[in-house]
Amino acid sequence: MPTKQFLDDMASYLNSLLLRCQDEPELTGNEGCCATAAMHGRNWQGDLMIYGRSPNGWVVQVTKNDTCTEAVREGKIKEILSFSDGSACVCDKDPTMTDDNCDRDPMHWVHHLRRFRSKYDGTLGRRGRVATGFFWAAVGKVVGSYYGPDVQTRNFASRVAWSNLYKIAPWKGWNPTDSLKRVQFDASVEMLRCELNELRPKHVIFFTEKLAKDGHNGDAWFSRFREPLRVEGYRPTGDRLVLGTGCIGNSRFVLAVHPQGSGKAGLAAKVVEALRRVG
Repeated sequence: MPTKQFLDDMASYLNSLLLRCQDEPELTGNEGCCATAAMHGRNWQGDLMIYGRSPNGWVVQVTKNDTCTEAVREGKIKEILSFSDGSACVCDKDPTMTDDNCDRDPMHWVHHLRRFRSKYDGTLGRRGRVATGFFWAAVGKVVGSYYGPDVQTRNFASRVAWSNLYKIAPWKGWNPTDSLKRVQFDASVEMLRCELNELRPKHVIFFTEKLAKDGHNGDAWFSRFREPLRVEGYRPTGDRLVLGTGCIGNSRFVLAVHPQGSGKAGLAAKVVEALRRVG
């Protein structure tokens, strides 16, 4: 259960984030954006935290109307944080999940959508594809190697904490525009720092980077965060899939390419190998 101080701090950062983003085209459009904060499964043991790029297609919708007054913002922030403090279950937010048994684990939505899609032959919308795609398949392989193969097929997401570099993204899907990233950057950094200080994971995986091509450095998403997060001991690996390792506070991290797309065979195995090297 998160501490009250953590939830208060996150609420303050989310309030700043909503204010800064309220005039962005994505937020003022008909569909608006979605927003999230860190969460972890019931069986998380403080070992492994996973970061993606942004929460595209997440279940909490935010529009400009949600940012207009302090009272309205407080209500929306409470909804966002309800998945972090365990008072709400993601599986309740999407009616396409209701056919499946849910054990109320905060991270059960990963497996819920996975089974739903296989049963109905991939008829879900975009939010379903997020949970059933390359990202969580790679996480499952990492968890299976990290803890043992029996975990891989039995609610592996319950063993991890999860968040994103950027906390707001378009509701319709995809990552935030450069403008939306710019206005939320400072608040996203503070939230990320707060998440790591509260959860204190032993290991962090940033599945965020682009695959390097023609010698170009693929470290594009995380590089802006490196200085404000006060990263120590960053070491480029020279590898095209696992780009670097380092420390943020007491957490040791591996920086890797995002699992989606071709040319990334063996990514999970290389990530686990790098985690073992950093200790």
